[in-house]
Amino acid sequence: MNKKIKRILILSLILIIGFLAMLSTTSAANTWNINDNASSSNIQTIIDHVTVDGDTINFANGTYNNISLNISKSLNIQGNGATFNGRTDGSVVLSVTADNVIINNFTLNSGSTITTNHFNSVSNLNITNNIININKLTLNYHAIFLNNVHGAYVAGNIINGNGVIQNGIVLVNSSDITIQGNDIHDFVSNGITMDVWWGSFESTGTFNILIQENNIFHIGENGIFFGGGVSHVEIIANDFTTIFANAINIARSSTDILIENNIITDCDIGIRIEENNRFHMGIPTQLNNVTIKDNDIWGNWDGVFLVKLNNPTVWASDLNFNNTIINNIFF
Repeated sequence: MNKKIKRILILSLILIIGFLAMLSTTSAANTWNINDNASSSNIQTIIDHVTVDGDTINFANGTYNNISLNISKSLNIQGNGATFNGRTDGSVVLSVTADNVIINNFTLNSGSTITTNHFNSVSNLNITNNIININKLTLNYHAIFLNNVHGAYVAGNIINGNGVIQNGIVLVNSSDITIQGNDIHDFVSNGITMDVWWGSFESTGTFNILIQENNIFHIGENGIFFGGGVSHVEIIANDFTTIFANAINIARSSTDILIENNIITDCDIGIRIEENNRFHMGIPTQLNNVTIKDNDIWGNWDGVFLVKLNNPTVWASDLNFNNTIINNIFF
């Protein structure tokens, strides 16, 4: 063997040993442990070529820089307090294109942190106990963007917009979603947006959504905004404060909405219910079966604001929807 080939083999062996040094596994449990000197490309290689569906990845509690990963397998991803700093070009930190993914206990810092690709239907996604910091003032970034997701649990996260222009959580063409126990704050646009389309994306509907026990505060426009075609939504026991437009804005065609046991304070408008809004693709909006009950609404400019866009002064009886407003506390 000549010296040149020998040197290449030795160098290759050193690189392989160095790569494996960043990775350890408990083979019986298929748990892969990654330490904090692993690069984004190293981690992606592990996801693509080492793990299989059902494996767990444990990250050491440290700081990982310039991270942008595609989660293309059913993995339980445990951060153990690790910090992922996104790339300076604003690439998504974690893009999920597989079913049965858990993302737990990270600090994620970037312009956009967790998203799904609308070309890939995703189910059983769990995003829990993370701290998410948005740090780019652009038009294109949301903290969590779920498109074409059918079954998700988003709970226990702290989502800080830092004054970013867009939204905390966006649901598009998605169903069977629970958003529970999160702190969502400091977004210029909306805390939570629900819609059946986004830009040019075609979709079939957003429905069966539970939004419960969240704290939504310091929001520039709407705490929760309804796009058209959203149905079967329960908004229960949330705390809304310092929303500079509407705590809850049902401004597009929606059906079967329950708003119950929420505290709404120090907002411009507590709950805005609007029909005949022709900005909805030129078609007057329709609302059906909206129930508002047992809420504590006080210290706002308006508590419940009923709007018919072509005649904002009409009373509720003139609106073409079935609405019940009972047992609310107004100050």
